[in-house]
Amino acid sequence: TPSPEIRCVFVDGVGDVTITWTIPPDPGAVFTQYEIYSSTNFAGPYVNVGNIATYPTTTFGHGGAGANTQPVYYYVRTRSSFSGTTLAPAFDTVSTIYLTVTNLGSPVGTLNWNPIRNPLLSTSALTYDIYCDYPAAWTLVGSTSSTTFIDTVNVCSRFINYKIEISDAFGCISRSNETGALFQDNIVPTTPVLDSVTVNIFSDN
Repeated sequence: TPSPEIRCVFVDGVGDVTITWTIPPDPGAVFTQYEIYSSTNFAGPYVNVGNIATYPTTTFGHGGAGANTQPVYYYVRTRSSFSGTTLAPAFDTVSTIYLTVTNLGSPVGTLNWNPIRNPLLSTSALTYDIYCDYPAAWTLVGSTSSTTFIDTVNVCSRFINYKIEISDAFGCISRSNETGALFQDNIVPTTPVLDSVTVNIFSDN
């Protein structure tokens, strides 16, 4: 049984990760288990973070992954009971989307993030959706095919959080960590120029 293809990597608000994959073919009914491996470095080393012995399963939750502080990398291998025990090579390695927001105390913030795979999977959407938590609930503020975005928010002073999402034709969504920066209105207003004075002769003031 070949290893599955990971389609989405979803990071929740505390940095835990859920990965979603497609079920690989198993015509000989020799599937034993999926083995999920993770690392905070693309080059490794990778450690086994879980095994799933149910063939129709398409998701795995990695608690305590820490994907809110750095990108986390994953691959999945399939173990089969063919000719003894066989561990198929991983189909691919993917990464969580790690978002950073830079703002030097102005109304303008710069967002940067990485793709889950470069190039993106053929089933992936072509654009990322950008959400922020201003003025209240999560609001879509833009979409881009790039991995950078500049947002302008005119507020007096407020810490604003963002997250990035990209969908896949499989029906799942990859989501980044939630992070933000302090936005401030540091633009000095234009000094008014007095050009005339009038007197109201009917007023006592």
